[in-house]
Amino acid sequence: MKKITAIFLLSLGMVPLFSLSIYLPDETAQGEVLRVLLWDEEAPQGRISCDLEVEGKSYTSGDSFTLYKRGEGNPWVGLIILGVPSTIPTGEGRVKFDFESPLDIPEEDLSESRGVNITSFNFIHEDIPLNTAMSDLRQGADPEKARQWRILYGILTTFNPEDLFLEDRFILPVSADLRRTSFYGDRRSFIYTDGNVSSSIHHGIDFSGIPGTSVEAAGRGRVAFSGVRILTGETLVIEHLPGVYSSYYHLTNRFVEEGEMVEQSQLIGTIGATGLVTGAHLHWEVRVNGISVAPDSLIEASLIDKSAIFSIIESL
Repeated sequence: MKKITAIFLLSLGMVPLFSLSIYLPDETAQGEVLRVLLWDEEAPQGRISCDLEVEGKSYTSGDSFTLYKRGEGNPWVGLIILGVPSTIPTGEGRVKFDFESPLDIPEEDLSESRGVNITSFNFIHEDIPLNTAMSDLRQGADPEKARQWRILYGILTTFNPEDLFLEDRFILPVSADLRRTSFYGDRRSFIYTDGNVSSSIHHGIDFSGIPGTSVEAAGRGRVAFSGVRILTGETLVIEHLPGVYSSYYHLTNRFVEEGEMVEQSQLIGTIGATGLVTGAHLHWEVRVNGISVAPDSLIEASLIDKSAIFSIIESL
């Protein structure tokens, strides 16, 4: 990781407005979470956000939130979490920052960017034949499906900067012995009974299981959605961090309700075959600011690791 020190000056008299240290990795991959670490002696005034761009096109963005307030000899520490889409082009990207200032300063004087290399992820391609009922369900122009997606997407893109519920890494929501039948980022072709074919991307992991098999919360958080949807059946969504949500689809039972706080490994439901399915399974998905990411990457490392964060600050 490399350090950027951004010092912004008032045009008249060149008086420093604020100085901010920014750390981010030199490299990220399709489907990963890109963490941008911020700190300063005092909390900056105004919102800080950034976009990950390739050839001038933004593919993902995020806002900062406070991890630790200044105190006990430590600086203010903030974080921006970016979900890197599975579809982002590989190669040279740029993280472009935007600093909202309470003062009337031209936007070009509050800009900063740096390069980041984007590497590829090895995605699987699969063909999925559908029976008549599933073909009709997927192909049918149903305004209720569109309404349900708008509601769900609105939840998954809600950013609550004060909602820091999880410091640990994620755990699998089911037993590791369960077989994975589909993987994150799978490139799918749905083959309909009328001969038509459509393409889509699988945004999570599917675990095959007997109906009634336990499903646990992958991490501590607040239930943001608990209900029934046409395509995903019995559905749960949990908010873990600002903009970070895990989803659990096709359940038989839901044991928690919206607004309820759940602990990591708490029983929240059971595997089922509700919604658009070809067999009983759990679809587990993680989204960051609406962008689906590879869930396994969040099992390997915590999004918020206090000791690692302060090691970085002290070493650079």
